[in-house]
Amino acid sequence: MFEQMDKSEIEIKILEWFIQKYSKTCLAEQIEKADVVKREYSGVGFFVHFKISTNVSALQLGTDYMKDPIDGPIIVSKELMAGAQAILFIKNGYIDMLEVYTFVDKFPKNLVEFELQDPRVS
Repeated sequence: MFEQMDKSEIEIKILEWFIQKYSKTCLAEQIEKADVVKREYSGVGFFVHFKISTNVSALQLGTDYMKDPIDGPIIVSKELMAGAQAILFIKNGYIDMLEVYTFVDKFPKNLVEFELQDPRVS
């Protein structure tokens, strides 16, 4: 058994971004049904570990332009010198972990004001 944790505001906004971008895939359904079971703060970001508590379809990586990890939004904030990015890791076809990391500086434990932007295409 695991202890379910509430999602933080930034986690909710990032996961909503993924749902919007991948609404026609089972990724959206997995995110909606994912429970947070562990959260780790690294100083330059954080990791959120998920458990899917209900039966949902597995992702087929390589379709819908998805790969592991799935690039998420860029996070822009006055509190971050150069911004941050989110990525979503997949394990055996199911979301496993969200990682948020800064590009150069420390990540505040409670980022209040932020904006999400689509990742830059290189």
